[in-house]
Amino acid sequence: MYVDSLIGLKNNTGTILARLQELGEVAKIMGPGCNWEFINAIASKIRAHHKPASDKANLRLSDELLDLGLRLIDKAAEVEGISAAILHRDGLIIALLALVPLRRRNLAGLQLDQNLSRSATRGSSPLTPARLKRGQRWRSHGQVNCWSH
Repeated sequence: MYVDSLIGLKNNTGTILARLQELGEVAKIMGPGCNWEFINAIASKIRAHHKPASDKANLRLSDELLDLGLRLIDKAAEVEGISAAILHRDGLIIALLALVPLRRRNLAGLQLDQNLSRSATRGSSPLTPARLKRGQRWRSHGQVNCWSH
């Protein structure tokens, strides 16, 4: 059964419900005269036992995350060696993600002096809408210089 294979692939119930909705929509197009109510019945059973994939109780506001990232960057100046590099890297990533909603793949692909510059000017950014979540445009609200330490 389709749902069993989705469960076997470790999909959470939210994903399974989305796939069943998509299946129902396609089925109605492909067989408009057929009765596809059984798909809704299966979805109802899954919806009754739906568990969110993650606990949202620990979410933080973006200004808190930006502050944390910048504090980590400042703390990196107080230590040396690999510890400083790790603190600086982590702080930069947290601050950047607080300001720019990047997809994981695009974050992993960022490279200094290619996608990020040490002296980015207001209004110029290689972060195109395709690289950002929800296709939104990047608007700089000022320059955060994370390389000054």
